[in-house]
Amino acid sequence: MSITKKYKNSPLIEAICEFQFIHKEQSDATIPGMLYDKIKNEFPMKRQRQDFFSLNDMQPEVNMNDLTALTQFYNKAENALVQVGKNILTSNCLKPYPHWEVFKPMILNNLKEYREVSNPTSLRKISLRYINKINVPIKDDFRTSEYFNFYPHKPEGIKEEMNGLDATIHIKHNDARDVLILRIATLIPDDKECISFLLQVEFNMLKPEQLPFERTERWLEEAHTIINNTFESSITDNCRKLLN
Repeated sequence: MSITKKYKNSPLIEAICEFQFIHKEQSDATIPGMLYDKIKNEFPMKRQRQDFFSLNDMQPEVNMNDLTALTQFYNKAENALVQVGKNILTSNCLKPYPHWEVFKPMILNNLKEYREVSNPTSLRKISLRYINKINVPIKDDFRTSEYFNFYPHKPEGIKEEMNGLDATIHIKHNDARDVLILRIATLIPDDKECISFLLQVEFNMLKPEQLPFERTERWLEEAHTIINNTFESSITDNCRKLLN
């Protein structure tokens, strides 16, 4: 099992594991209710998400067939939830994140229960995503490079000051079966004394039916290790001082 460095002031605001499935027959509308019966002791609070979720968020154009409504099941503390819809299952952890040693068993158990009620034939996609919010104190000579090793910069010849930033890169893994997506962006700050940054790291399996269910746990461990290493490579020691 990979080991995650634990920060006193953890920047993690949400961790999400998303599974998309392929079924022989059309997904049954009774699946959310059957799943709830299996997990309601741990996730008793049932809600309906008010918007629609896209099953094809990597594409600029959204096909209406790729939209699904999600039913949500929260735990009593409301810091963890399960979402289920047409051909999709997500496990989400909010603040305070309980660390991988707790999150991974939650993911695998929810997957097990979903497979028992839905019987999917294979996986269409897996995504493990970590969303971090890092607040950096404002100072006169502030430079993004003091806190992050990954960031966009102005082209030469532009004298005006930057008002914000947003950059994303995609890195292939495992013969392009998987992709790492790293994003940094400025957010609305928590207060006027700081600059708030989004640092999002996710690892996706994008080629349908390329990963059998029995290898899911191994894939999750690899994805988590890559995400953890990418996060550590993306921040500087000055940033770590803010988190410790």
